[in-house]
Amino acid sequence: FCFGPICVPKVVPSCGAGGTSCIWGSLVPTGHNILAVPGDLVEWGDHGTLLFFHPSDPTATITEAYLEGGAVMGDDATYLISNFTLTADIPTEDPQCLWMNDPHFSLPTGESLKLKVSDTEAGKAIVVSK
Repeated sequence: FCFGPICVPKVVPSCGAGGTSCIWGSLVPTGHNILAVPGDLVEWGDHGTLLFFHPSDPTATITEAYLEGGAVMGDDATYLISNFTLTADIPTEDPQCLWMNDPHFSLPTGESLKLKVSDTEAGKAIVVSK
């Protein structure tokens, strides 16, 4: 997993079967934790949830990037990169999709932020705003 310039060069840990949730670890240098529900990837089946939170500083950001005139400014805007190892071949005549459903971002107060997909010089980006 990579979160902006921060990469975790290892397989996501499994927390064991039967667990309802699991903290996978902490991002360095931001200190955000990654909570997975269910905690064991084997139990994800066709869905799973990741929650990123900072346990002691709800104002801490993962990236300081912002969008100005179609250009990403300030920092690397990459929030999440995922690599997958397939457990079975996917036939070319039956391609499969990976979806991110219902992404949610909020302020430290719990107030929801607006999301929109914008065109940038580097391609599509999810832009979060008040």
